[in-house]
Amino acid sequence: MKGWLGITLGDPSGIGPEVALKALARTEQDRFKYLLLGDADVITSVSKSSGVQLPLTSFQSYQQTGRFFYLQAGAGLPADLACGSRVAAEGAMAALTEGARRSI
Repeated sequence: MKGWLGITLGDPSGIGPEVALKALARTEQDRFKYLLLGDADVITSVSKSSGVQLPLTSFQSYQQTGRFFYLQAGAGLPADLACGSRVAAEGAMAALTEGARRSI
């Protein structure tokens, strides 16, 4: 697991996912691998809609090749997710919980 950075995306109905993806797109080649924790559908759809061209791959193991990975944290979110809703907050908490669990 050495060399990995986990990133939670905040409120999946807010600007957090777009900000995180755009920040990662500006990273120079470095020695880290990035694991985005959140709703997989939100991550992939925001990546496409924002024009970010990260080579995102679904996380399977810490031995994978590549740099940018995403992992579904918690239950999948509905497509019509209301901004600031309880379901969005639960999704954000699931990502934080998963991140904390993986940092032990």
